[in-house]
Amino acid sequence: MKKLLAIIAILATPVYAATVQLAAEARSNIPNDEMSVVLAVERSGTDMREPNDTVLGLLNKALEEAKRHNRVKSQMGSIATQPLWVDGKASGWQVHGDIVLVSQDFPALSELASRLSQFMQIGSVRFQLSVGKRKSEETRLISEVADNFHARAKSLTSALGFQKYTLRELMLSNSSNLPGPRPRTLGTAAPMAMSAATVPIEAGESSVVLTLSGTVEF
Repeated sequence: MKKLLAIIAILATPVYAATVQLAAEARSNIPNDEMSVVLAVERSGTDMREPNDTVLGLLNKALEEAKRHNRVKSQMGSIATQPLWVDGKASGWQVHGDIVLVSQDFPALSELASRLSQFMQIGSVRFQLSVGKRKSEETRLISEVADNFHARAKSLTSALGFQKYTLRELMLSNSSNLPGPRPRTLGTAAPMAMSAATVPIEAGESSVVLTLSGTVEF
């Protein structure tokens, strides 16, 4: 009877499997296919109405011009008004506004931005991957990151002296985009100084990274 109870106790004892957290990644660098430009205008005056009307007029003028280009997407960015202070007293108002232009046609956007810079300030120029191209590349990398994960799992299984492994709780993640362009004030004299310049279109590359992580059980 005691022997039977001992056997039952042994059979009832839970067997805990060995587990380890594992991660692998797949990465590629591909040319950027999208360009974005932020153009800003800023005016100040003792009366809020005058700089406000001027800024709104220039923003509308720029957007109307941008709408003539079918391959360039345009949208209003932001408008901000703040008081100007001298010796602790309000002396006037400063109004800032900007628009955002985005296109995959680099020469067309460069030409448009250069023309608009005759009466606006170029706040920032950025190159990135379009949503479609990034998703396409991530789809292509799925099989590669899966192969990399299995290769690491097999190597670890062999190194630890186990015969096989089982995958548990897998999670796939991707790299996030860089922050969007932030306009910066260039000063009221900057637009005239930049009016003859051409916006550079050296796009460079972006990295696309997929990471597969999870638990491996032996």
